[in-house]
Amino acid sequence: MDDFRRIVDVNLSGAFICAEAAARQIVKADVSASIVFIASISAHNSNKGINTAAYNCSKSGVLQLARSLAAEWGASPKYPLIRVNTLSPGYIRTPLTNGALARPSLDAEWSNDNMMGRLSYVDEYRGPILYLLSDASSFMTAADLIVDGGHTGW
Repeated sequence: MDDFRRIVDVNLSGAFICAEAAARQIVKADVSASIVFIASISAHNSNKGINTAAYNCSKSGVLQLARSLAAEWGASPKYPLIRVNTLSPGYIRTPLTNGALARPSLDAEWSNDNMMGRLSYVDEYRGPILYLLSDASSFMTAADLIVDGGHTGW
């Protein structure tokens, strides 16, 4: 339970705390803005070969948090327009995943689970995040942009 609570606190409660702080500054400045949460493909399905129930639940919560805040903040006359979206990345090579991926079988399995045949790198998400933050996505809110190399397409 301690691990479960810690993961939910970091991923879901932490997202809410940061969004609320940002919204206060947006309202204070009286400007429209965009908030992007990092969800995960793990919010859409389960992970093979590793126990991630707490992580998956927390990232599913991030999706619903974004939809709820988009509805509350985007349609309220007491706030400037605040768009809220999520990005759901696929498996990423990071210091956090390196431990699990030290198992060659898991690295190969995760790489073969998407249409690109490899894992992603952190820098591959810069463009999608900039898109969600920019005016190029000015009619998007409560949306989830899945960038997973085709993982959820199968």
